Amino acid sequence: MPNVKNAKGEQVVLVHGFLSLGAAMKPMGRSLRNAGYEVYTVSYPTHSLTPREVVEYVSNQINALPIKDDEPVHFVAHSMGGIILRKYLEDTPHNNLGKVVMVGTPNRGIPLLSELDDYSFYHLLLGPTAINLGIDSEDFPNQLSSPYYPLGVIAGTKSRIPFSNSLLGETNDGVVPVSRVRFLGMTDYMEVPVTHQQQRKHPLVIKEVKYFLEKGYFTAGTKSGAQFQNQLK
Repeated sequence: MPNVKNAKGEQVVLVHGFLSLGAAMKPMGRSLRNAGYEVYTVSYPTHSLTPREVVEYVSNQINALPIKDDEPVHFVAHSMGGIILRKYLEDTPHNNLGKVVMVGTPNRGIPLLSELDDYSFYHLLLGPTAINLGIDSEDFPNQLSSPYYPLGVIAGTKSRIPFSNSLLGETNDGVVPVSRVRFLGMTDYMEVPVTHQQQRKHPLVIKEVKYFLEKGYFTAGTKSGAQFQNQLK
């Protein structure tokens, strides 16, 4: 339900990630409502649909929301939800689009998924969209355009999975390597010592999301992510 008071006169749409539901974004939504935003949450099946189908599903959900044209609308997405959101915003421009924050989103794909793509078992286990979050040129993340909107990107650096650094090749959040979260076109970037599943509800992440929506940068970010831009070209 939207915040009736809507003290800020601004709206936020939340998009959850893989094997999750809209309810997983409740802590984030509650905090944003308390900060005066009008908040909407979309929910979608993450396992059964193809990339094209899931984008269409989410697009229909967002387009059905009572979003006001005369107030800024921001978007916050976690994990795979950020990839879906990027495609949605690519296809559906908003004249009142505000800022966007993506948390733990594999913007440049996950190398391990490209290795698993050869095995039908993992297609069944992960579903047609998640298995397409690899690093090959035909994979979902690599088919997307650079963002045209103010974008804050947050990566997690803590994992509870033993040997995940060896498995994923670098510092990660248990699912996504940090270097695969950042990408060309981001406005600001920061890393937090938080696991992938904690990100959507962790107080530090929520604090930084709110700060970016207010200021356009993080409290401890890189101020345009400039130090990473050359590495990503």
